[in-house]
Amino acid sequence: MQKSDSLKITKLVALHLALLQQFVGISAVATYGRAIADGNLSNYKQILPSILNFEQVAASAFSSFLLSRFGRKTILQYGTIGSAVANFIIFIGFYISNDKPSLSVVLILMALFYYMINFNLSLGPIVWMYIP
Repeated sequence: MQKSDSLKITKLVALHLALLQQFVGISAVATYGRAIADGNLSNYKQILPSILNFEQVAASAFSSFLLSRFGRKTILQYGTIGSAVANFIIFIGFYISNDKPSLSVVLILMALFYYMINFNLSLGPIVWMYIP
């Protein structure tokens, strides 16, 4: 394989990572955190977005340590799996919200916090560190 072919493949991978990162739903969680809190989570409606944004900053600061310790590929793989698990737990929380509202609140809050930590340790900053 020639050097120019390798460079083209690297650019293609970087482009796909940046594009696919936008489909994981982090913008929806960060932007609509207050709307997600409507209904069963109305007690947390005002503070939830602030907590999620603080968590975002704290986790992003720790991600460079993880990058040097475990490598990009490992972090991206675990980040993708973690996001899928968190989204599934959020789905379950909303699905059972009519039958078991107290359990629903706990599941949704825990999954939102896990999702934000997971994303900001992996898929968020690592993709932008990967591209250069």
